Amino acid sequence: MALTETRPDIDDEVDAVVETTAPATVDSILGSGDHKTIGRLWIGSGLLFLIAGLVLEAVASAELADLSGFAIADSGDQLTQLWSLGRDLLLFAGVMPVLIGIGTFIVPLQVGASSLAFPRGAAAAFWTWLLSVGVLIVAYVMNGGPSGGRVDYVVLWTLALGAVIAALLWALLCIATTVLGARATGMNLEMAPVTSWGFLVFATTSILSLPVMLAELVLAYLDVRYDFLPNKDARGVLVSIANSVNLVPAIYFVAVPVLAMAVDIIGVHTGRPARFHKTVLAVIGLFGFLAYGADLLSFGWRGRPVDFDNGILVLAT
Repeated sequence: MALTETRPDIDDEVDAVVETTAPATVDSILGSGDHKTIGRLWIGSGLLFLIAGLVLEAVASAELADLSGFAIADSGDQLTQLWSLGRDLLLFAGVMPVLIGIGTFIVPLQVGASSLAFPRGAAAAFWTWLLSVGVLIVAYVMNGGPSGGRVDYVVLWTLALGAVIAALLWALLCIATTVLGARATGMNLEMAPVTSWGFLVFATTSILSLPVMLAELVLAYLDVRYDFLPNKDARGVLVSIANSVNLVPAIYFVAVPVLAMAVDIIGVHTGRPARFHKTVLAVIGLFGFLAYGADLLSFGWRGRPVDFDNGILVLAT
């Protein structure tokens, strides 16, 4: 055999290795339905917005502390806008997307699913969320938002925030469906890993609670669009809508998957998986139920004021 000849089977193996190790292209990322790629996109984008939200919250807190020589906002309305944008980015563009990314990446692997349920829908949820967050920021910058002075951009704020929440809900529905309907053969729900169960509880809680805020945003859109709230002084209800879901203890529902992941991480690193598996699942489910409670539904109460003089509220949020 000549030195330049190679065996066909070796050539095939080499070609296969080259194909599997080829770098990802923009087209492959934009059109990907792979749960790992989508999960990484959620996590990376969410971390960037989380940092931005933390910076805005730090600036707003410094402004509230009335530090000598420190002035960013020219008025109370601007301070409310800064504070509201920071909180929107923290929860809806930061914490929840990062958790969704982790769940999108991990849950199919844990339950033995070949892919995430509705993979194309999950990808569409991410891109819808990313675009909507960009529009949300533009609405704030153009003097929209709950305390904005330009009606068109206040309307845009209601639409953009509603689209952000709807995209998050669709992504969570994909995760919940994966746990409920795409588990490996022979794995019942009681045998599901703690992390996957935690994401199921998190998704269920979100699906039951966040549509209430969507309904409030629909009412806010009608109020502003058709002049039921014709001026900024009458729009305090919009601040209460934007503010309410971020208040403790309602915000505790985002801790459910964190608690579940902590149980699995401790079990792996100590070599001692959690005993009484069903009991642990029940406790995590109970935690999610208690976080869901009446306070989440209280953002249907549209008269809640924002009290910047309440130090406990400022520290807690």
